Amino acid sequence: MKNLLLLLLFFATIGSMFAFYFVPKINEYNDIDFLESSLSKVIAKIPESKDIYFFSESLPAATATKYKTMLILAPRITIEDDFKNIPKDQYILMIQDQNGKNLMLKSSEFLKQTEMLSDENNNFYHITLLKKK
Repeated sequence: MKNLLLLLLFFATIGSMFAFYFVPKINEYNDIDFLESSLSKVIAKIPESKDIYFFSESLPAATATKYKTMLILAPRITIEDDFKNIPKDQYILMIQDQNGKNLMLKSSEFLKQTEMLSDENNNFYHITLLKKK
């Protein structure tokens, strides 16, 4: 019994010595941190009483970015809708990730009916805040 406890203690000690290499480094900046830092600059320009709209193409790869954005903006209501259904004077969020998959459809009709309020860019995301006229 004593030998078994010593053997377990030995492996626990060896395991703890190499735990540094097995545990992910949580102090490194990752893509969601870049998204949050850029969104915080953009969201500061929107009144808290306003909803945030965005609409997306049906890209499976863009779904992860959409849900990360909704998680970061959690207390605010984020609505995914067609551009034609968005009321006037509402805020629209456009996010493009590093792979170039744009969450928003760009068209001349769309650009004529909006005004750009903010544009943030970093290594991972390009975030644009628009307001529908």
